[in-house]
Amino acid sequence: MQTHSHHFPGPAIRYALAVFITVRVVLTVFAAVVVLVYPRWGNDPPPDVSSPESAPVPLSWKGILLDSWQRFDARIYVRIAAEGYGHDGEFGDTAFAPLYPALIRILGRVLGERYSLAALLISNAAAFAALWLLFQLVEFELDRSTARRATLYLATFPVSFFLFAAYSESLYLALSIAAFYFLRRSRWGYAGPMALLASLTRTPGWLLGIPFLLEYIRPRQGTKPPRAALLSVAAAPLGLGSFLLYRRLAGYPSMGVLYATYWRSRFVAPWLSILAASNHILSGSAIPADVFDLFLAFAFTALVLIGWRRIPSVYSLYVVAGILFSLTRLKVPLYPLQSLSRYLFVLFPVFMILAQLGENRWTNRVVLYSSFALLLFWTGQFVLGGWVA
Repeated sequence: MQTHSHHFPGPAIRYALAVFITVRVVLTVFAAVVVLVYPRWGNDPPPDVSSPESAPVPLSWKGILLDSWQRFDARIYVRIAAEGYGHDGEFGDTAFAPLYPALIRILGRVLGERYSLAALLISNAAAFAALWLLFQLVEFELDRSTARRATLYLATFPVSFFLFAAYSESLYLALSIAAFYFLRRSRWGYAGPMALLASLTRTPGWLLGIPFLLEYIRPRQGTKPPRAALLSVAAAPLGLGSFLLYRRLAGYPSMGVLYATYWRSRFVAPWLSILAASNHILSGSAIPADVFDLFLAFAFTALVLIGWRRIPSVYSLYVVAGILFSLTRLKVPLYPLQSLSRYLFVLFPVFMILAQLGENRWTNRVVLYSSFALLLFWTGQFVLGGWVA
């Protein structure tokens, strides 16, 4: 355990900013080249790219720099911000937690109804905040060199382009890391609101209540927290509960009905998702994203087992809960683990474990080279409208 005094702008903010700008510029240039060079599909897109959410981008400055990052869920978030929930009459978008589209709506109006631009500005600001906070947190728990690697691994993860697209992942990461940041310093009055906001950004954010409860029972500093800290323990579940109550009062279909009908998925035991995905791949009908999702399910599980004693148990418990919960949603009949790579990506303590293993020079190279190669591949797939997560 090392403690450090932090001086603004300090090493954390400088390093996070350097990593953010470098990755952001590389991906922006790469995405622009891909969009310009790749032949247009015309009226015959690939079978997994038939959604209107992934129409070819117009070859203009706005199309290349903005529209290419507005894919799939990104367009849904922007539509919620501009028109509210339930615009299509099917209420499928009411499964999306409210904080991110609410922020897009507020900033979009300030920018003169430019909601797409607002979404990207919020995501990118949150992405930088997430990298900065992760550096601070890992340095506090471990040391500075591990903090650098964790920050770099997060920024170059194969699906880290979602941090820069109009998705809620970067906002959720920033808020959940901030929640742990304050929790581990026994600053319950700040930790609770961060957890509350996180669960209003992504519905699985209620899982933050699990490490909060453990920290309350077994505090890091050994002194029993005040009873008022129980409000912070309950904050994340309360965030989800308030959203579900709002949906009920608004007359929207229940989440269970919505997932079964609109999103064609059902809740199952985690191991059944793994079996379904394995059978799907062995049948020969899988797309590359299916294989990657299954690989990550095993990789994240292996990492949390390897690193169980390398990081405090509140982090390990959060990752285990996150993996198990993500695997309870089975998409049928295609894409059994749909979007799993995106759901696992936000379980940031895995990068703390990976960063410790990366102390070995060759491990560090393998992680960075393979991650960055896959990041370019999936970024190209995403901006062309191919399914990633």
